[in-house]
Amino acid sequence: MSHPGLAGGPIYLDYNATTPVDPRVVEAMEPYLTRWFGNPSSGHPFAEQPRQALAAARAQVAVLLGARPAEIVFTASGSEANLLALRGAALTGPRPHVITQVAEHPAVLETCRALQHLHGVWVSTLPVDGDGLLAPAVLATALDEHAASAGGPVPVSVMAANNETGALQPIAELAELAHAHGALFHCDAAQAAGKIPLDVAGLGVDLLSVVGHKMYAPKGVGALYVREGVRLEPVVYGGGQERGLRAGTERGGDLMRTADPRTTGPDGPSRTPPAAVVTVRSADTQGTR
Repeated sequence: MSHPGLAGGPIYLDYNATTPVDPRVVEAMEPYLTRWFGNPSSGHPFAEQPRQALAAARAQVAVLLGARPAEIVFTASGSEANLLALRGAALTGPRPHVITQVAEHPAVLETCRALQHLHGVWVSTLPVDGDGLLAPAVLATALDEHAASAGGPVPVSVMAANNETGALQPIAELAELAHAHGALFHCDAAQAAGKIPLDVAGLGVDLLSVVGHKMYAPKGVGALYVREGVRLEPVVYGGGQERGLRAGTERGGDLMRTADPRTTGPDGPSRTPPAAVVTVRSADTQGTR
């Protein structure tokens, strides 16, 4: 990718922190930052183009994750998507409880700490093994303890890929185990989307967070997959946007191409990243364990 921010300076290798915005993304966004500026929720002609662009962006992210467009909720960041998932799920239960693991991103761990401090939520932070993985047996024990003491559905949150070690958690196995105990399963997939294939049905997750700026889209764009039927407490209250879960005037065309443009073809984004990306990611994972 030819990018003005990468020319003439040191080699940029911090792609797990953020990526440069792809010039094709900037080109797709520009008309909605200038000409088509209307509020997508309005009922007049100025809203038509932004509303169509918002629907297209939602459909594009849905294809990337193997979801339905109605199951995609846009947020302002990956951290906010995690907050909506964890706070939203925890506060709907009879006795709030969240289960996570010690190597999660601070967006999850600090949210759990705040839920414990502000809402009295019971938080179980599980250990990982020498490879940075959460053993299914460890999760099973925590779920059994929850069933014995509290009961009711509990959200379990485990990231797909660790941003520092490259460890890839066995998400499908953990999600199946959680469901066997009547729990909800949330996955922070910010570091996985665009690098490894993601399919929410195959993974069996109920909630999954992604963020645009890890995939050559602008900062300030995140999304949460919310499986149909999952109830959440809203993260922002107000005008009912984003299925009532995240109020605030919705963005229009500047959400377009949130999915990794490298995997986007004539028919939209593919859930399978290019072979080169998978190869690099595999090498990184093996070298850091």
